[in-house]
Amino acid sequence: MKFSFSSTAVDFHDNIVTEFDSKYSKSKSFRQRFQVWDSLFKKYLNANMSVLDLGCGTGVFSFLVAKISSKIVGIDGSEKMISYCKQLAKTNKLENVEFQVMEIPSDLEKISSKFNIIYSSSVFEYLDNLEITLSECNKLLKDDGFLIVSVPNSDSIFRKVEKVAFKLFKFPNYYSFVKHTFNYDEFKRKFKDSGFELVEIEYYGNTGMILLLARLFFNFRFTNNLMVGVFKKC
Repeated sequence: MKFSFSSTAVDFHDNIVTEFDSKYSKSKSFRQRFQVWDSLFKKYLNANMSVLDLGCGTGVFSFLVAKISSKIVGIDGSEKMISYCKQLAKTNKLENVEFQVMEIPSDLEKISSKFNIIYSSSVFEYLDNLEITLSECNKLLKDDGFLIVSVPNSDSIFRKVEKVAFKLFKFPNYYSFVKHTFNYDEFKRKFKDSGFELVEIEYYGNTGMILLLARLFFNFRFTNNLMVGVFKKC
C-alpha cells in the first residue's frame, strides 16, 4: 500500500479511508477488535442511551451502536472519513446517527448535548493533550456515565519490537504520529486523575503466530498489543 505525505494523523487517515474500512472484513486482528467492542457495547449500552463516538473514522462502530442505542453522534477530524460515514448513513437510511467534522479536543467544547456513553477506539494515542480531552469528556458525560477507550499496550512484546523497528527503519508508517502508549498502571492513573474510575480492562490484539506462541509462556498483558478500559465518571 502506498501513502502520500502526511503531516498529521488526520492527514494519514484521510489517505486510507476505504483501505481502513475494508480491514474489518479482511484482517484477522481487526475482526478480533470488532468482536471485543461488540461485546462491550452489548454489555454497557441500551436503547435509551445517547452515545458519542470520539474519532469515529469510517463509522464501523457508530453503525454498530446505532443498532442498539437511540442516538449516536460520531465526530472525526477527517473530512473524508465523515463524508464516507454520511454517505453510508444515507444509503442505509439511518436516522439515529449523526456525523460531524470536529477536531479533538479543541472542538469538544462546542458540543451542547450530554451523553450516557463516550467511547474512542485507537484515537487517544494520537492526541496532543490528553488532559484537556479527558476533562472535556468528563463535562460531556452524564452523571454515572461511562468512558470506554482503547490504547496501545506498552507492556506488550509487539509494542516493544514496533518501537525499535520505527527507530531503526521508520516503519510502520503510522508510528510517526503516535504520541502516547500506556501500561496498565499509567492507563488507570491518567484517567483517575481526570475523574474516572476503572471498571474493567480487556487486552486484545494477539493475532500472529509469534504472539500466539508467546502466550504459552506469558500472560495477556505481554502478548496483546491493545487494551480497552471501561471507566465510570466519578
